[in-house]
Amino acid sequence: MLLKWDFLNKIVRGPYPLTLPQVGLLIYPKRIGVFLIHNEKKEVIYVGRGDEDLAKEIKKYIEMGKFFSYQYTISLKENYLLECKYFHRYQNNPNFLKKDHPLPPPGIEEKCPICGL
Repeated sequence: MLLKWDFLNKIVRGPYPLTLPQVGLLIYPKRIGVFLIHNEKKEVIYVGRGDEDLAKEIKKYIEMGKFFSYQYTISLKENYLLECKYFHRYQNNPNFLKKDHPLPPPGIEEKCPICGL
């Protein structure tokens, strides 16, 4: 059975303007999740994750893009697997800036479900 909270975790929210006030308003403190940074055309140019604080991690990329999307996760394993999924989905976009495959967080021994890294 899918709990309401689990359902909310599966929603990609955004894109929203990538500003400090917007990130602070939208992202719950100390939540983990995955984020996408978009350019002015709303093309995904970067994929990342916040293993401890999603908002804090997104704020590091304020200068990189114009918009952001995010998705909460419930575990570090899910965080890594979702980042891999988005990385592979967008890595061939011409404006995509992240060239290196995501690494699992410390203590998580999981391989990428798409490429096996």
